[in-house]
This record gives sequence, C-alpha cells and structure tokens, in this order.
Amino acid sequence: MGLWAQLLQILYGGGIINKKYYYIDYDVLEIGDIILTRDNSEESLVLRKAMQSNYHHAMLFIGGTSYIEADGESVQVRNFQKLTFNSSEDFLVLRYCGLTESEKEKISLNSRNIYGAPYDLRSACRSVERKNTLELHNTYRGEFCSKLVAKVFSLSGIDLIKEVSFENTTIRDIEKCTCLRTVDEDTFYELTEDKSLNPSILEKQKVVVEELMKDLRSIFSEFGYKISGLSSVFEVLITEKESKQKIKELDFKVCEAFMKSDYLTGWKEEKEMNIVNYSSNLLYEKFKGIHRDEFNVIYLEQQKINDDLLNRYDKEHKWHKNAFNYTRLETYNLQRVLYKNLIKVTKERQGVMKQVKKLIENDFM
Repeated sequence: MGLWAQLLQILYGGGIINKKYYYIDYDVLEIGDIILTRDNSEESLVLRKAMQSNYHHAMLFIGGTSYIEADGESVQVRNFQKLTFNSSEDFLVLRYCGLTESEKEKISLNSRNIYGAPYDLRSACRSVERKNTLELHNTYRGEFCSKLVAKVFSLSGIDLIKEVSFENTTIRDIEKCTCLRTVDEDTFYELTEDKSLNPSILEKQKVVVEELMKDLRSIFSEFGYKISGLSSVFEVLITEKESKQKIKELDFKVCEAFMKSDYLTGWKEEKEMNIVNYSSNLLYEKFKGIHRDEFNVIYLEQQKINDDLLNRYDKEHKWHKNAFNYTRLETYNLQRVLYKNLIKVTKERQGVMKQVKKLIENDFM
C-alpha cells in the first residue's frame, strides 16, 4: 500500500467525509416512474457513447421504498435508501403521463413477477445494433435494464416506445420518449456530510510521516538497505537472511524511530479532535432534526466505510501478529498493537452511529 493511502486509511479512514451527494425522495415518486442513471466509470462512458444517450442504466419505481432493475446479473428489487448520486446530473426521473391506479397496480405486480430473471448481455448488445431479438423471446427469459422497463409497461397494456419492440428498447429510446415527462427537481435532495476533522491534523500527520520515513531511511542506510516506503520496512525485516544479531539491532533502532514519532498514537489525537464521532449524545445533537431517510443514507455509507476499514485492519493485525510470532521482532508487535487500537476505535464509532440511528428513529415514532 502507498504511503499516503496508508496514512489516510490508518488515521482518518473512518471519519465523516466532506462530500455533497444526492438522493431521490421516494415519497414523491409514483409507481411507474423511470429513473435513468449514469456515473463516471469507464463502463458508463462506453455504454453512453454506444447508445448515444446521456445515461447508461434504467430502473423502475414499483412502490414503497423499492425499485426494480436488471443489474448485470439478474433482475433485482432494491431499496431507495441505498441509492445516492454524486451529482444532480447523474440521474433523470421520467413519468408516464396519465397512468391509472389499475395500470400502476399492474406495473407493480408485473415487475415483481419478473424478479430473479437472469441478465441477458447478448440481447442488450443486439438492441444497440437494432438487430431483431424476438427470436430469443420464446427460448430465453433474460433481461437487460431498458428492456425490463419497456417489458413491464407492455405487460401492463402500455406500449412505451411505439416505434420499437420492447425487446429492442434502448436507454436512448426511453430518454427521448415523448409520452414521458421529466419529474421536477423536487424529487431529490442535496445533502452535505459535515466533517469535523481539523485540516491542521492532516498537515501535522504529513509532517509526522515525512520525518519518520526520513529517520527510517537513514537507519536502514546505515545497515546497508534501501527502503522506499513503510511496507518495505516490514518486508526487509521478515525476508532478510543476515545474522540474527544484525536484524535485532536494526529492529531496535526501527522501534526507537516509531516510538519517538507520533505515528503510533495519531489515532488518539484524531479521537480527541473529533470527539463528536465518539459520543452518541454529541452526534445525536449534530443530526437532531434531520429527516430519518436522510440520516439512513449517511448511516449506510458510514457503516460501509467502517466495515471496509475493520476488514482491512483485521487483516493487517493478523499479519503483524503472525510476523511477530515468527520473528519475535518488536517492530511487528508495535504494528500489531496499532491495528488493535484502530479496530477498537472503529468499532466505537460504529457503535455510536448505531445508537444515534435508534435515537433518530425514535423521534419519528
């Protein structure tokens, strides 16, 4: 892992990110609303270019908090609370004008009846080329996103794109469909996650790591080794076949360098400076008054970040623990303790978020 990536993940990976994002308010959506989406991935860019569309994916709102999509593996029903976008231009909500309640019921029912059907990449490609896919219909139940949307409407008695069979419907067809109107921007909200982390902490830690690496390079140079980053420190110690005494002396000096710096205790300062993230009362006051759905979006994203960190920290902790048991070098023991502490504070943040979630949910009962 690179030096700066390691610095940021170890010391600040679990903090609340300063980031704007958008989510769709499903309370103002109607059954049958179509959501077109895009992102900045290479796959999205290629698909948009091939289809000559501003978007690469289509989903269908089927009521409650649910939408249905063909996502590359199969047809899935998902929850809107987990759907966020980096920009208001990354999605478009379209509505078929004049749907009756009976038609909405059919759309919801027909959508769920297709749930679990496999994804059909071959037909998706053929639809872009405008090749006939009707011969596949009776022998293969596969779906792709725009076909799924048009098919649900067709099964409900509505030809969404009159010029094209639903088997050949593309994202561009839906985007340009004259019977669909754009739903106002009132259907989405802009959120900004606050970040209580003092920028000066990051600047200080950059200096800490730079000074530590300067000392470590000097130490390893004295012993005849050249290192590029922190990872190479641990690699040299565990792979070098020099005399045990020489490695023990090197280990002693490396430990001195680590303990002299603030590298091993940076997590303590982060906790002191961001105490709000470690107190359910303080964090609740911060989010008090926020709508439950808005908080759920933040909660899910933060829990994913913390879960990813815990997975990484656990692997690092086990690796350094095994390295210490194998070599009995104190450098690995120091890292083992560091990751043990990082696991502890990450679980603490996770627990605080869970407590705040319960408090906010109680506010809406």
